[in-house]
Amino acid sequence: MQPSTLEIVNTGMIPSLGTTFAANNLIASLAVMKTSVDYIDSVYLFHIPQQLVFTSKLLTKLGEKRLFSDESWLDKLDQMTTEKKQRLWVAPREITDNGEQRPVLTYLSVFPHPRLRLVHDLGQIFFGEPMDLFLHHMRAKFVDNRSE
Repeated sequence: MQPSTLEIVNTGMIPSLGTTFAANNLIASLAVMKTSVDYIDSVYLFHIPQQLVFTSKLLTKLGEKRLFSDESWLDKLDQMTTEKKQRLWVAPREITDNGEQRPVLTYLSVFPHPRLRLVHDLGQIFFGEPMDLFLHHMRAKFVDNRSE
C-alpha cells in the first residue's frame, strides 16, 4: 500500500479527509487503476467513518447526488456486514452517467481494513456477448420475481 492510502486507512472521523494531501493521491491512484485496465468501468473507495466516496475523478460525501449518484451498491454493503462476507458480486446493476445507462457487474470487497470498502464496476467490454446474455437473463428473472 502507498503511504497516502495507509494515512486514509488509519483516519477515523478526524481530520477531514477532504483536507489531506493523501486524498488527492488516492484519487490519482484510482484514476490510474481505471485507465490501466480496459474492463474497469469505474472504481470507488468508500470510507465508512466519514461517509466519503473516493472515485477516479473526485472525493464527495455520500448523498451528494449532484456529484455522485451511484449508490445502489450500498445496501449490498450492509448485506456483506450482516453475512460477514469479505467479497460480493452484484449483478445485474446499471450505472447512469450523463443520462446514459449501462450495465455493469460489480465486485465489492472489504479493503484490508474494516473502515474501507472497494467497489469495482466491470464493464461489458471485458465480458462481451456472454455478459450481455447473462445480464439479459438476470433482468428478466428480476422482473419476473417482482411480478409474483
